[in-house]
Amino acid sequence: MLFSFKKICICWLPILVLALVTSSLFAQSVIQLDCQELQESSGVAVSRFNSEFIWSHNDSGGKPRLYLFNRTSGKLHGAYELTDIANVDWEDMCSFQIGEDRYLAIADVGDNSRKRNQVEIYIVKEPRFALDEESSSDLQKIKKVVTLVVQYPNDAAVDCESLAYDPANSRFILLTKEPISCRLFSLPIEPKKLDDFDDKKIKIKAEYLQGFSLSLVTGADICPQTRQLMVCNYGIGFLVQPSAEKPLTWDRSTLKKITLPKRKQGESIAFVSPTQLIMTSEFAPTPLWTTTIDNVK
Repeated sequence: MLFSFKKICICWLPILVLALVTSSLFAQSVIQLDCQELQESSGVAVSRFNSEFIWSHNDSGGKPRLYLFNRTSGKLHGAYELTDIANVDWEDMCSFQIGEDRYLAIADVGDNSRKRNQVEIYIVKEPRFALDEESSSDLQKIKKVVTLVVQYPNDAAVDCESLAYDPANSRFILLTKEPISCRLFSLPIEPKKLDDFDDKKIKIKAEYLQGFSLSLVTGADICPQTRQLMVCNYGIGFLVQPSAEKPLTWDRSTLKKITLPKRKQGESIAFVSPTQLIMTSEFAPTPLWTTTIDNVK
C-alpha cells in the first residue's frame, strides 16, 4: 500500500503543481451580462459612484445607448440613451472624475477604412443611480453632451479603437489600431470647460505622444491610482509603467506581458483597482471577465 501511495503521488504531483500554477496565472471569473440589446460590447468602464457597477455599449451601428450592470451578478441595472447622437463607430469608453464630478466618455473613433477626417468623443456626466433599486426597463435619456470634435495631425484618417483618461494630466489618450505598431495621441482638455456642462462642441487637435511596438490594439485604460497603462489586443495584454523622466509619457522599457482570458473578439478592458481588471468581448450573450494582474511575465 505504501508503494502504491508513493506511486500515485509521483504520478499526480506534476499535474497538481501544474493546476496550482495555472490557477495563479489565470485567477479569473466569468459571468454573462443580462442584456439582449448588448450584442457587440466594444467598450467597458467602471462606475465612479460604485465600482460594483460597470458600463458598456455596442459597436458601430448600434443604438447610442449606455448599459449599466451589476458587476457581480451581471444583471442589467439601467439603459441610457444619448439624445441627438449617432453611433457611427463607438469603439471604447472610459470613466473619470474631476473634483466631485463623475464623467463618462464614449469614443466614436473607429475607422477601419480610414475615411474619416474627424472623429468624436462624447462626454456626459455619469448618471446617478440608486444602489438598492431593481433594474429598470424604462429607457432614460442623457440630454447634455459635450462633443470633442477630434482631428489628427495633418488631418490624417486614423484607425483607432482605444480611449483612456490620464487624470494626472487632464487629457485623453487615443491608441491606434495598426498591424505592426501603435501610436499614442494626446487630447488635453480644460476641466473648467466642463463646469458649465451643456450641449456644445469643442474642436481639438490630437497631439502625437509616443509609439509602442504593439499590433492591433483594441482596448486600453489608465489606472487612476498608479497611472499604469493597460493595453490589449485580441489575445494579449500589456502593462506599462509611467515614465519617471518624462511625466507625460510611459516607459516602454517597463512593458510587461499580461496573461488574459481567451476571448472571442475581445475589444475592451478597464481597471477596477490597481490589481484587478474587467474585460468583455463582442460576443452574445456578452461575457464579463474579472481577473487579477499579478500574473506579469
